[in-house]
Amino acid sequence: MSKTPIRQFKKDTFIYGVGVAFSKGLGLILLTIYTRFFTPVEYGIIEMLTITYIFLSLLMNMGQDSAQSYYFFEQKTEGGKLKQAQLVTAILQWRLFSGLTIILLATWLSPSLNIWLFKGKLDWTIFAAAFSGALFFQITMQSAQVFQLLFRPWHFLGITFFQSVFSATIAVSLIMWLDAGILGYFIGFSFGSLVAGTIGWWLARDTLTGQHRIGNYGPVC
Repeated sequence: MSKTPIRQFKKDTFIYGVGVAFSKGLGLILLTIYTRFFTPVEYGIIEMLTITYIFLSLLMNMGQDSAQSYYFFEQKTEGGKLKQAQLVTAILQWRLFSGLTIILLATWLSPSLNIWLFKGKLDWTIFAAAFSGALFFQITMQSAQVFQLLFRPWHFLGITFFQSVFSATIAVSLIMWLDAGILGYFIGFSFGSLVAGTIGWWLARDTLTGQHRIGNYGPVC
C-alpha cells in the first residue's frame, strides 16, 4: 500500500528533525570534551571567531537559500530538470565566487581584526581556517538543501550527520593528539565541511550542469 502524503510528510519531518537535533546535541557533548583542553580565555576567543564566522556566512548567503527554494519548482514547471540543474549550478557558481572573494578579503583584513579584538595574539592561520570553514559549510548546506527540495530526507540526514561527526572527530583528534588548540578546532570544522560538501555534491551531481552561466538568470538573491 502506498504511503499517503500526510504520512510521508510526517516521516520526512521526523528525519529532518532528527538531523537538526543530533547536530545540536553533539555540540553539548563536545562542550564537555573541549572544557578539558581549553581555558576560559581560549573559549572566549573561539566564541569571538565564531561570531565573525557567522557574520561572514550571512554575507556569503545573501538570500541564496531562499532564491534556490523559490525558483527550484518554478524552473521545473517551465523547463523540467534541465532548468532546475541550471538554477542550482548558477547558485553554486556564484556562492563559490562570492564566497572565495569574501574569504580572501576577510583574511587580508585579519591582521587588523587580530589587533582590534585579540591584541595581536592570534596567528593569521587561525583566521584563515575559521573563515574557510564558513565557505565550506555554506557549500555543504546548499547540497543538503537540494536534497530537501528533491524530497531525499535520508541524503539530507546523512550529509548533516557526517559533517557534524567527521568535523568533530578531526577537531578532537588534532586537539588531543597534536595539541593543535584553537587552530585544530577550526581546521577540524573547515576540513570536515569540505569533505562533507564534496560528498554531498557528488551525491547531488544529477542536479548540476556544466553548460550554464550565472548571467542567464541575473541576480540569484
